[in-house]
Amino acid sequence: MTHPINLRPATIADTTLLQHWDEQPHVIESDPNDDWILRLWKEGCSERAIRLFTDWSVPGGEG
Repeated sequence: MTHPINLRPATIADTTLLQHWDEQPHVIESDPNDDWILRLWKEGCSERAIRLFTDWSVPGGEG
């Protein structure tokens, strides 16, 4: 059974909830500008393995 998700723009009434979410440790630790693909490549993850998880080409790799 699936349940539909209804998205809507945030309003001023959502401020408290959004501030709460923004203060959660996993949100603080995340970095939207983190180039995790490049980090995987530099750490030795194979291009083939990276391609299994993404549709992007690997920096410095073929394609």
